[in-house]
Amino acid sequence: MARAKVVIVGGGYGGITLGKKLDGDFEVTIIERKDKFMHNTAIPRAIVSPPFADKACPSVIFLIFSDIYFLRQSVEEWEGDQRRSGRNFSR
Repeated sequence: MARAKVVIVGGGYGGITLGKKLDGDFEVTIIERKDKFMHNTAIPRAIVSPPFADKACPSVIFLIFSDIYFLRQSVEEWEGDQRRSGRNFSR
């Protein structure tokens, strides 16, 4: 039986955490416009130690470690089934 598909818009702390939690039960795709994950608490150290900047902002793909699909795109408009989500995503 095919797994249900879930799309997560945003690859920050919440998006990646949710994706990892749902992976295995669902086919998960994360859409994120940036290819780097900004680890906010590491930014001050990256400012005073520039070589640390690559560790403070790693590639999003290296943070996933699973079967989650990653699309580097931005979402301009959403035309999904709004009844299933319970929320209105239109502008």
